[in-house]
Amino acid sequence: QFSLKLNQPRSLLITSANAREGKTTVSANLAISFANAGFKTILVGTDMRIPTLHKEFNLPNDKGLSNYLNEEVEWKEIIHPVTVENLSIIAAGMIPPNSAELLSTPRMVSLVQALLREHQIAIFDSAPVNLVADTQIISPLMDGVLVVVSSGSTRKGDIKKIRESLQYAKVMGFVMNMLFKNTESY
Repeated sequence: QFSLKLNQPRSLLITSANAREGKTTVSANLAISFANAGFKTILVGTDMRIPTLHKEFNLPNDKGLSNYLNEEVEWKEIIHPVTVENLSIIAAGMIPPNSAELLSTPRMVSLVQALLREHQIAIFDSAPVNLVADTQIISPLMDGVLVVVSSGSTRKGDIKKIRESLQYAKVMGFVMNMLFKNTESY
């Protein structure tokens, strides 16, 4: 935030190379941090294949992004307020058979625009980039992408593959996760 003061990104996509690298936890913590700093923040679960964001906040997942993209509800109907001041959540919703197709619709573009009119920061918790095409589809809509890498499990080849997959996205950096401090070494 400080290093990009003039062009502070308002829409951030959080992804990882593979499953179970902590992207949803990083997304949730980042959203809470922005909200606690006074920014009106929305956190959106765009991983519709294995949705977990709703579990982080103990929310229902019966109506969410997939329902909006399938034109079953309007976007304001799927916003969940949470106990954190300045933070709202949109869960992924019911698992659709065609998440990549849904994310590539004009309705997704409209949603991003609408959320940015109503919020100062929009964070999108996305599917792992090396497993499915969903992240590649929506990353060009974002001001920036943060990639979560897991210490000890994300391999160099995974990171190279991410850079190739997200060549049209604005990759802002990487977040090292699951790094266990060894007291004997730096």
